Amino acid sequence: MPAAALSKLMIIGCDAVLLEEVTRSYGGGVTEVVALRRVSVGFPRGSFTAAAGPSGSGKSTLLQCTSGLDRPQSGVVRVAGEDITRLREEGTGRAPPAPFPVTAAPARTSPPAAAPAGKRRDPARSR
Repeated sequence: MPAAALSKLMIIGCDAVLLEEVTRSYGGGVTEVVALRRVSVGFPRGSFTAAAGPSGSGKSTLLQCTSGLDRPQSGVVRVAGEDITRLREEGTGRAPPAPFPVTAAPARTSPPAAAPAGKRRDPARSR
């Protein structure tokens, strides 16, 4: 993490990501669905957080707004102290990619499936 981002984390306390009064809804009129209503939450640096709840409770919307993939209609999202709510890529009109790259864990490899009983596996073919 760059030193500037690290110093911002120290300034804002222990929250690496902070949502303040975030609201996001879809549709309008009688079909409007409010996914997030004035949500305020902080995610401490170095912590792991799980989002759990029934279908339609706003889990994906919360994650999308937190990562910068979606913009809330009101409120502020801060990552390392930086307000990402109104960021736009220059000239494209698109929301920026997630503020921090997501790295995948190495895939687990399984041992080869056992050969059916009575059949021998050709070692040359298992590669």
